[in-house]
Amino acid sequence: MANPKDPSESSFPFSDIPEDIQLCILSLLSPSDIARFASTSKRFVSLCRNDTKLWFNMCHRRWGSKTHISKWGGGNITYKLLYKTLTRWENLIGFWRHCGRADLLGHCPRFIVFEWGPSFVSGSRVNGTCQATKSPFLWMGISSDGQIVNFLDLEGQSELPTRGFDCWLDPFCSVQNLVPATLNFMGNNHFMVEENSNFWHCCKRNSSSKNIIEDNEEIVVVGHYSGKSRSLPDRLVPEMYSYFANRTSPGGDKSWRRQRKKEKERQGRRKWEPEHFLKLIDCLPTGDKPMQSL
Repeated sequence: MANPKDPSESSFPFSDIPEDIQLCILSLLSPSDIARFASTSKRFVSLCRNDTKLWFNMCHRRWGSKTHISKWGGGNITYKLLYKTLTRWENLIGFWRHCGRADLLGHCPRFIVFEWGPSFVSGSRVNGTCQATKSPFLWMGISSDGQIVNFLDLEGQSELPTRGFDCWLDPFCSVQNLVPATLNFMGNNHFMVEENSNFWHCCKRNSSSKNIIEDNEEIVVVGHYSGKSRSLPDRLVPEMYSYFANRTSPGGDKSWRRQRKKEKERQGRRKWEPEHFLKLIDCLPTGDKPMQSL
């Protein structure tokens, strides 16, 4: 630090520092500090938006030793989104206890342990006492389009496919014991998990809109009275395309029936009721408390 009273010394402006060093310094700040810094100059705005260097370094420094940063979302999401998501999920790591009525413990695990995976966070049932075993209960990840994806594993037998969570977003997914869920956080030590009943409808709608052929020709409908063409409402294009694609493509009729069958199976299954979990603080044994958690 330069001494303002010493004329032989002068300050070194931050803008004169090489960009790589600037990004390294910024990666030590919090997102709120970076946002305030970006408001000081137009040049610094683009610097703070550098996703592959600034936000990647922030993610790697904080979670690089625990998970594969570049594999989340199939490597197609921004690291800024990943930083925001993992910051919210970081507090989940550890043991949680089910807080509910005794008659619900048959289908809901009493204890859950959350751990980092290569590109997901997994919550596992803790079974047994003397010889505790784990089985999958909750999968949490991000799809390649940046969608937060949570699945309850009712039977505890599923394994994350090699294609990641995008495989489970397919309405024709063969894994029947997965239930899309939503986590609602109530402070740092309490969350509620409930079934996301609108999940498959949103996935089908998003999937249909992605499959629309993009070209320069506007789809038009002839006016009934005026004879002039008008644009088709954007909300109807995905639905119409999905309908005719399923009806006219080879094997489309069978695909349509399979989809309807799976929808009926999901509707016929008993709905998962909202369940609450509380975090177990200081649940692991330490040198001062070797008998802790027993």
